[in-house]
Amino acid sequence: MSYLKDSINKLLPNITIDFAHGRLNKTAISKTMSAFNSNQLDILICTTIVEMGLDIPNANTIIVLDSQNFGLSQLHQLRGRVGRSIRQAYCYFLIPSFDIKRNPKKKLESLVKYSELGSGYFIAQEDLEIRGAGDFLGIKQSGHIEAIGLTMYLSMLKDAINNLKGVPITQKNDCDINFNDRALIPESYMPVANERLKYYRSLNDAPNEKEINKILTELKDRCGKPGQEVINLINNTKLKLLANKIGIKKIYYNKDNIIMTLKKSLNNQMHNKLIGMIESKNSHLKLINEMKLNFNVTNKSNKRNALSMLLHEVI
Repeated sequence: MSYLKDSINKLLPNITIDFAHGRLNKTAISKTMSAFNSNQLDILICTTIVEMGLDIPNANTIIVLDSQNFGLSQLHQLRGRVGRSIRQAYCYFLIPSFDIKRNPKKKLESLVKYSELGSGYFIAQEDLEIRGAGDFLGIKQSGHIEAIGLTMYLSMLKDAINNLKGVPITQKNDCDINFNDRALIPESYMPVANERLKYYRSLNDAPNEKEINKILTELKDRCGKPGQEVINLINNTKLKLLANKIGIKKIYYNKDNIIMTLKKSLNNQMHNKLIGMIESKNSHLKLINEMKLNFNVTNKSNKRNALSMLLHEVI
């Protein structure tokens, strides 16, 4: 750790750095963490002692060295140590080269795949699939589960059951949305983690806006008036439904502009509608490149509502 500290100091001589690890006594660790929490330290070099329970809102960037050596759940916990306030957060998992073993690569791919709030359940499911769960669902799996994996098997099983029941299979809300603000069910609003997870899952599986509004009503009845974070989460979920119908895979807000990345599978009908809107004189929609659109919302008081109205026009 001292070597790493010296290396960083050579690059950034005006930055204050300290380290914390399990071999230090409690007083030294407490002193270092207090300094970091009160902004007296710019960089904290540490072991995985920060994995659980650390809540420092000002910490917005974490870099994990040799991330291929960590467990999937462990990496998920480490990633959760940043982004605990309204600041945009960044997590970098570094590996020595792309030539790493199959399982570590699958773990890192899972973290990229499940990066939204409330993804802990899916991370645990992926971890179960990668590591195994004993004789019943572990490495001795056989048949279809062994061939396609536990996650895909459970998803296909659910679709098959719904098909037998006559329930239409809905497209997964897989659009990534980031308005650089908080969109979640806070612990102060719903203290029990398992209950929050259930609502995240319900919102993710909601097939239409009516169902999303029912979930919001249920939240109000159960926990009272929701804060802006919950309203943002609800509106993001509604935007995902619209985005998936059109063929948008990513929505990102940046300095009065909403950038939308289109899917390669965008159908001709939606493509023609978007082109027509871009060519309209009154449109705030511009083409950045073949797969990206820019929607200017400079004079819009509610960015999400403005985007919702635009997407409804396309549909």
